[in-house]
Amino acid sequence: MHADLVTALNHPDVKSLFANQDMDVVANTPAEFAAYIQHEARKWSGVIKTIGLKPQ
Repeated sequence: MHADLVTALNHPDVKSLFANQDMDVVANTPAEFAAYIQHEARKWSGVIKTIGLKPQ
């Protein structure tokens, strides 16, 4: 299923539809996506702690 999704996302027509909405197609592996999410969570949790942001 993942391979089929990557194929579809990399089709020029699909990429164009996304690009027209200022979105980038990123068709990486599940492991790469998990690593990206972990990286972003660490990065943004540091920012949140630094500025003292609290949920409302």
